[in-house]
Amino acid sequence: MVRKREVLGRMQLIIPSFIWGTSYLFTKTVQQYIPPFYLMAFRLSFACILLMMIGARQLKRINPGVIWRGAVMGICLFGGLGLQSIGINSISPGTSAFLSASYCVFLPFLYWIFTRRRPEWSQFAGVILCMTGIGLVSLREGFTVAAADLITVASGLLYAGQMLSAAIFVKKNDPFLLSLVQLMTAAVLSWIVAVSAGPFPAEIPEEAVWQTVYLAVFCTAIGYTLQNFGQITVSPTAAGVIVSTEAVFAVLVSMLFGEEHLSLQIAIGFAVIFMSLIVSETGLKFLKRKKAGENKSKQIIDDKIK
Repeated sequence: MVRKREVLGRMQLIIPSFIWGTSYLFTKTVQQYIPPFYLMAFRLSFACILLMMIGARQLKRINPGVIWRGAVMGICLFGGLGLQSIGINSISPGTSAFLSASYCVFLPFLYWIFTRRRPEWSQFAGVILCMTGIGLVSLREGFTVAAADLITVASGLLYAGQMLSAAIFVKKNDPFLLSLVQLMTAAVLSWIVAVSAGPFPAEIPEEAVWQTVYLAVFCTAIGYTLQNFGQITVSPTAAGVIVSTEAVFAVLVSMLFGEEHLSLQIAIGFAVIFMSLIVSETGLKFLKRKKAGENKSKQIIDDKIK
């Protein structure tokens, strides 16, 4: 039963990873017509309305504990999503995906600091391999440090805070209600910044409207709710490695739309990321078991010969 819950938890993280991978291209496209914080306000508000409709009966179970915990998660989400949305205007979707996935690096150390529980060596190794692979897959042009790069890396730090707080809070609180309060908090902050930063968009093309709806329903409401449920059984460091594969999906989506082409570099990157998941999730313990089994078989043969 425990194993089934762990598998389910990983699936609940893999699914939003794919969904979020599709968001980079759409976000960059929509922001040609809608300013970043208005887009955030639209998608977060629509996601909140959808979740309230789905879980209307659960709303009465919201308590002060859920509110302040969800608010902490929402502040981190707002900061991460906001900085990422600003940065992606000046860099490619692939570069944005790679730099945002820096939460994979920050998360083990934040977890170590706040819980004083040191992650296993295999999880640190998985982080290094995963970031290397994501770099191979996502980076195309010469990598130079610019303001947009630093802003997007900062978004990764805030995303790491969101994932860490989620990992801690979902253990004893309703993941659905936490997700709702999280999105509500981020939505309110987005509206405040959006209205303060500039006027409401004068005209929004129909295509941008439907892409915004997609971002709201799938990338926001479904994605962040599944993440909260998945982190109940998956450790924060392992969750970071799994979710960081969104950068790979971002490149795959770009390839489907003709923005990327498969190359040897991308193929190697996929292989390295796959290896990082194996190292992080198994610690290569299966090699130790295999070696132990070979030694045991050799011992049996030697005993028979004697």
